[in-house]
Amino acid sequence: MKKIYLPKFLLSLTLILTSWNLLAQCPGPSPSVATPLRDGGVCRVIVQATQPNVHVVAMNANGELLGQATSDASGNACVYYSCDQTPSAVVGCGDNGCCFASLAAAVTLPVKLVTFTAKLEGVDVDLQWSTAFEIDNYKYVVEKSYDGKSFASVSEIRGSTYSLRQLDYTYTDRASINNQSAYYRLKQIDIDGKIEYSKVVYVNNRQSGGKVSSVFPNPFHSDIQLVGINSSDLNSKNVRVFSSTGKQVNFTISGANEIRLDQTAPSGIYIIKISDQIFKVVKN
Repeated sequence: MKKIYLPKFLLSLTLILTSWNLLAQCPGPSPSVATPLRDGGVCRVIVQATQPNVHVVAMNANGELLGQATSDASGNACVYYSCDQTPSAVVGCGDNGCCFASLAAAVTLPVKLVTFTAKLEGVDVDLQWSTAFEIDNYKYVVEKSYDGKSFASVSEIRGSTYSLRQLDYTYTDRASINNQSAYYRLKQIDIDGKIEYSKVVYVNNRQSGGKVSSVFPNPFHSDIQLVGINSSDLNSKNVRVFSSTGKQVNFTISGANEIRLDQTAPSGIYIIKISDQIFKVVKN
């Protein structure tokens, strides 16, 4: 990649002339923030709250131009640069002057799904999910299945192209599942078409007498779905979890038919006792 150099004296002069009026040139009330992000071998700087529709550049400590882009109407921009470089200054300049961004700590993943849960409300199902941050995220497709194998789209929800704060989403499936069970998952699609799937969540509205037919996923990381249990039967009296040494392990109810083990629980084998049923699961 050809390097473009800015004269060091010009860069220093620009910094001196603009530093006294730094925030005045940035659309308020918050100062502009630039966050370096690394996704595998791709590096970029996500710029927020700069001037809208202006030229944005990233430079290293020597005044070398690392990358450039144009901010959108909301003052956001994505500047790509070589991963062997380190941005030291990010600035957006337009007719109203220059807005220098404050460099934040680096982020490493494009979309971080924090939670995804399903809850029965009568015959409706409320889905909720949260993300810690989103980069290049185009949309979420909510998919539903009645057998846990064949999924079909039931709704699409626009994601946030660039966000470095927690975002919360909700969707209510009003297609009646009276005396039925259903599985849900999220299909997350990036701007470039890349697709990732969330975990599968399960709700049960059958009159099955509370009998559990299976648990999944197995192995698991933190959440366990109890297939067949009625939501009213999912409580600490009917469900207990033990380690391989026989020690009882705490859990929380994280969904209509889902439990989440205590975060301090180590990897290994666990026994789930549901009334008179016993299931063995492995935590990765």
